[in-house]
Amino acid sequence: MKQTIGIHLKRSLASLLFIASAVAMKAQSTTDTVALKNMLSKVEKYSNTYNSEKVYLHFDKPYYAVGDTAWFKSYVLNGDAKGQSAKSAKLYVELIGADNLVVTRLVLPIFDGLGQGYLALDDKTVGEGNYTIRAYTNWLQNFGGDYFFYKQLSIGNLGGNSWLLSEQHKRGTGVDSGKIELAMRLNTAKGLPLVQQKVSIKMLDGTKTILKSETSTDVQGTIINKLSLPPKANRSALSILIEDPNNKSQKISFPFYPSGAGGDIDLQFLPEGGSLVAGLYSKVGFKAIGEDGLSRDVKGAVYDSKGEEVASLQTVAKGLGSLMMVPKAGETYTAKIMVDGKEKTYKLPVAKPQGIALRVDGVNHADEVYVYLSSAVPDDKKYTLVARSRDKVYMGSGFTLNAEGYFNTRIKKRLFPTGIISLMVVDPNNKPIAQRNVFIDHHDALQVSVSPSKAVYATADSVGLSFKVTDAVASPVQGSFSVSVTDDAQVKDSVQHDNIQSHLLLASELKGSIEDPAWYFTKGDEKRKVRTLDNLLITQGWQGFDLENAVKPITDAKFKAEPQISINGKLTNFFGKPAVNKKVIAMTANMGLSLLDTISDTDGRFKFDDLPLSDSATYVIKVHEPNGKSAAVGIEVDEFEPTRLPLPKLPTITPWNLNSDNTLLGYFSNARKLNAISTLPIAQGTLLKDVTIKEKKVAISGVNGEVFFPDWDIDVKELIKEPRISLLRFLEKNYALATKPVDGQTWFFVRSARLYNIVIDGIEVSRFLSNMGPESLYKNFRAYLEHYYTDDIKHVYSYNYMVWVKTDGILRLEQRSVLVLDTRSGAGPMLKDHYGLYVYRPLPMQLPKQFYSPKYNLKPTTPDLRSTIYWEPNLVTDEQGDAKVSFYAADRPGSYTVNIEGTDMQGHFGVSKHKVIVAGPSPNKIKP
Repeated sequence: MKQTIGIHLKRSLASLLFIASAVAMKAQSTTDTVALKNMLSKVEKYSNTYNSEKVYLHFDKPYYAVGDTAWFKSYVLNGDAKGQSAKSAKLYVELIGADNLVVTRLVLPIFDGLGQGYLALDDKTVGEGNYTIRAYTNWLQNFGGDYFFYKQLSIGNLGGNSWLLSEQHKRGTGVDSGKIELAMRLNTAKGLPLVQQKVSIKMLDGTKTILKSETSTDVQGTIINKLSLPPKANRSALSILIEDPNNKSQKISFPFYPSGAGGDIDLQFLPEGGSLVAGLYSKVGFKAIGEDGLSRDVKGAVYDSKGEEVASLQTVAKGLGSLMMVPKAGETYTAKIMVDGKEKTYKLPVAKPQGIALRVDGVNHADEVYVYLSSAVPDDKKYTLVARSRDKVYMGSGFTLNAEGYFNTRIKKRLFPTGIISLMVVDPNNKPIAQRNVFIDHHDALQVSVSPSKAVYATADSVGLSFKVTDAVASPVQGSFSVSVTDDAQVKDSVQHDNIQSHLLLASELKGSIEDPAWYFTKGDEKRKVRTLDNLLITQGWQGFDLENAVKPITDAKFKAEPQISINGKLTNFFGKPAVNKKVIAMTANMGLSLLDTISDTDGRFKFDDLPLSDSATYVIKVHEPNGKSAAVGIEVDEFEPTRLPLPKLPTITPWNLNSDNTLLGYFSNARKLNAISTLPIAQGTLLKDVTIKEKKVAISGVNGEVFFPDWDIDVKELIKEPRISLLRFLEKNYALATKPVDGQTWFFVRSARLYNIVIDGIEVSRFLSNMGPESLYKNFRAYLEHYYTDDIKHVYSYNYMVWVKTDGILRLEQRSVLVLDTRSGAGPMLKDHYGLYVYRPLPMQLPKQFYSPKYNLKPTTPDLRSTIYWEPNLVTDEQGDAKVSFYAADRPGSYTVNIEGTDMQGHFGVSKHKVIVAGPSPNKIKP
């Protein structure tokens, strides 16, 4: 073995501690030691500056109905999943529709890394369909969308005119493999056949319609269609849309996989370390995925160009497996498996003529990870083996290959926490040349036990649950947990299951989606799961920091951390230079007329810290000179900019009304009844008949009581038809917004009317510009219209009205206009340069709300149809690891599932499930 040097790194409060390597090695030159320390020091500094965060949301149940409320607890932790993040006091949670538009955006206050929230899924903003929850902090935007939290939700609405669909299909074989026989049955919400219903059937490839037909259901509500798929159709991106041709809002859409659980398979081969090298013994991971994006188990063999078998292949589980081989230079290799009764071939990656092969064994040895590095062409280069885990570098070891081209070493597992470690080989130019991920499991998950106060409860009974949390050696643990109790008759676990443990230790560390990540942490057949997890880490990309960027000079982050609720900004003078030592005042009229003041620093920066929580704060920021007069300086406030990143490709959710079972139908039926009960009017006297509003027009009132209806009524569908452009450009291009001079002054014109005001989310811009002349008015209006983009706006209205104006002593009528903008954020006027004044309306923060848990001390007047029986987002265990909750059971017998998740904030997580049995009513209790 040639000379090597190793450095292990562990993080203290502010720096990394260099300790002796556990790897056996000889002395190396001082120059090399200094170079290695220098590189690792740069990596440490980069990690301290750009340490990421981890976000996880625990929801009370996996799916919801229109009118329901989704309850959740949020965890915002450091990138190493240990302890609260000190960078973020705000979490942004978005509900995104199938059109990729944000339906709702929440801002949650985060205290000590924890928060709680709710999404009111009212029918005014949410319709039935599939939605995505996206959660992130402002700081996380620096790292890209892979670091955000995502969860897909199905929201249903079992109304009187809802369609229920059952679907089956059969695909032809051989030359007829593109022919599909499709059988469907449409039922009403009550389960009755939809007879003689005209329907339009479309098959879409992504967003493109590739097949279309119109037909009618028979007396049994059945449709049988024969389809021929176009040869180039992407079978993993197909969907079917069925709609009423006379009522386009009556429709159902679902993903369509022609082959069902069989059919075509995408078999991918990914060499360990990154590439195959000719002549070197290598492991190759593989994964098999069906048309529906789910795993398939396969069996076959790998052959060379002469048809000789060189390796057998068989998945272990979840479509994952690995094989060993020694590839030859210039040789090609092909895998053969049986797919849908036919033999199919797949090419393996071509071996590189030279390079370094990396093999790692983290499975077969309890206390150590074995690392094997080899090269067919030995060299004298000085390489570095770097071991990283969750935003930290734990080890850096310099090495050179021996005369035979090998370097082998062992690394103690105790040096790393439970989770994924990434082993990377770096060349002398700090360029990664091989990488391998390994999962270290110290079996230190928190143990959570649940003890009901009774073996069986009566309906409407008081249920008491005691929780005990301990660590791996049975010592009590203090931690923060969230608990949901759901009715098994209405709620079942989702297929794509994830929890705080599997998400923070596994799913959040890897790129792309993982099928059923919680499976790897459940008990039973541990050896098979360990092998499958190891194969997953060979085939799945890891999202660690870029080592090449980590050794470069550090630059300022584009998206700032938000460690507290504050206002941050900058003042500039007419020359764009910092305005120093200026008095900045913030007034908060809508919060009781408070007054804050500060002084701008040498960079022109100002800051107001520790602001109170508010769901409707508006601040007016002004700058004063020492004599008390307003200063004509530019004010910039660090406004939050929502991410504009597209959603990643996520697994498609099956709609609730396709092949629904009794559990789902019961839930959506009860949810509709609950919604009807909650919206019943409370009134005395005679109720009027229902009135249906066929058309909604937003009107404004004039000073004399006149009512003006909009000339322009531009909704979101119009606004997003074009690529993202400024609102000014959009209105000039599509609605003839004009700029004209009048009496030497510049004005905006809407048709023949001068623009005198812009109202943004109910706030009049002209209110803050009343002392300015027409030219300044125009400049400010233009700045607003250039500031907002079409995808920032939900609605635009324009109103033209007449006013009496006295000019040269003569009264005359003048036509004026006002623009009314409804923004997606609802934050009101937001602009950087206000000529000495800035109106700052931060996104309203959602304040905590108590989950309603009924008490049965009085006879209920309505049936208890709760699907979530109980929700507690703030369960905190004491020094003995104990906590208790109590709630009342519903009024129907059955069983409940208790789900508990949480953390000790030290990198350990606990997940547990328990059943509660509810029998018939107790004779000693009032029967609901």
